[in-house]
Amino acid sequence: MPGSKSSGVAAATAHESSKLAAQELSDYVRKATGRDLPCEVVIGTLDTLDDVPDGVRERLGRMTRPEASWTGFVDGRLWFVGKEETAELYAVYRFLESRLGVRWFQAATKDDPGEYVPQLDRIELAPFSEFREPVFPIRRLDGTGIGAHKIPERAIACAVRNGFQAHPMYDRRILYNETNSPLYRFFAPRNRRAEQALGGGHLTFVSAMPGGTAFKDHPEWFALVDGRRVQGATHMEQYCLSNPEVRRNVADRILRALAVDGGRGTYLFGQVDSPHGGCECAACRALDG
Repeated sequence: MPGSKSSGVAAATAHESSKLAAQELSDYVRKATGRDLPCEVVIGTLDTLDDVPDGVRERLGRMTRPEASWTGFVDGRLWFVGKEETAELYAVYRFLESRLGVRWFQAATKDDPGEYVPQLDRIELAPFSEFREPVFPIRRLDGTGIGAHKIPERAIACAVRNGFQAHPMYDRRILYNETNSPLYRFFAPRNRRAEQALGGGHLTFVSAMPGGTAFKDHPEWFALVDGRRVQGATHMEQYCLSNPEVRRNVADRILRALAVDGGRGTYLFGQVDSPHGGCECAACRALDG
């Protein structure tokens, strides 16, 4: 994504994270200096940039983390190159911290931007080259319990600027063909597509076999408690985990969720949020050791 003495306008092939990175870089440089950067800026990822400085592609390709990045000032160009999407966004934030002294302390409010931006006469760049990758591959910040409420955009934006990963709340996936939806506009630039959460957690079994519809036809899928099959409360259903059909149903549900976006995403495998009502059939008891 070449720029014209600033972060410029992203190329058509750029990821949403590259476009956000360009906007954030431009905005904060102007906040700090009142001007654009006095050099050309290139922001992108290995799959969107055809030409990067010698050795960068090879070294980034060997690095372990998808969020590995290279930042450098070479021959009058300022580069932010990510191995995969969002890596270049995090690289811009680390540049703003280390080179401009920007800090993000809290979510912005109408009275307090929650950040510190030093006022600078100029930004002086000497040639440098820096490869980085996160120590912790998972740095999730989940908005649990807010699925029915407005997305806390300011808080999540602050968290991402500080290096956290932030995904949509429970069972909310980013639909990449709905580019005008609020969920896409906010989360797509801040999420690596291969890491978006596709569901699961305490709904792993419930989503595959909801008690309200499955129990009538297949009570054998549900837990045997005190000698009878029990449907259980909504979202608190317990299942017969030794039943091969139960396992197959859950596996098929996960595979269908992954197939929607070509296998890109993660599924949180879990059980219901209850320690009670587990299956007491002989096969499940044997599984318990």
